[in-house]
Amino acid sequence: MILSGVLTLSSVWGQINRGGTPVSEKLIYPEEAIVRMMPPDLQQVRELESYRSESKNQPFQFAIPYGVSLNTGNSGRWYTLLDGRKVWKLGIESPGAYSLNLIFDRFELAPGDQLFIYDALKGYVLGGFTSENNKPSGILATQPVPGDRIFIEYHPSSSFAGPSRLSIGQVAHDFTDDRPMVTAGGCV
Repeated sequence: MILSGVLTLSSVWGQINRGGTPVSEKLIYPEEAIVRMMPPDLQQVRELESYRSESKNQPFQFAIPYGVSLNTGNSGRWYTLLDGRKVWKLGIESPGAYSLNLIFDRFELAPGDQLFIYDALKGYVLGGFTSENNKPSGILATQPVPGDRIFIEYHPSSSFAGPSRLSIGQVAHDFTDDRPMVTAGGCV
């Protein structure tokens, strides 16, 4: 139990928000730019819930991970704003999820770049992530975002060098609603 608290605090420390605002309200976002995940197998969920209730000394598993390969070159949509700035936006939907979280298997933002992750109503926003969130491993795991639909919005700096510095390698579908939510101040 203490180890879980330490991991949670480490996750919060690694996801320091740098401020800023997504520009999505200015973008018309087509439904075809949303990646739709297959719902989890109900038998697999039942087995995980049964295992959880029987194995009190095991880590709490609240989500089913899905391996993906989503990046700025093969998913989402690029926009050019009236002032010439570029913005990439990707929607991910996993029907029935209580929350979704991501693992970027490549997270390398250049100075001046920003990335935001938010729910469908923009009531829960993570970010802006900046180059200060880059890790030597190139990996970034995000906090869970409530709901079964999230959006990722990337604002490259004016020195935009092209796609492939961001890649999402895993989307986790939260199948239970009884895990602690993490906020900037800690667990709720």
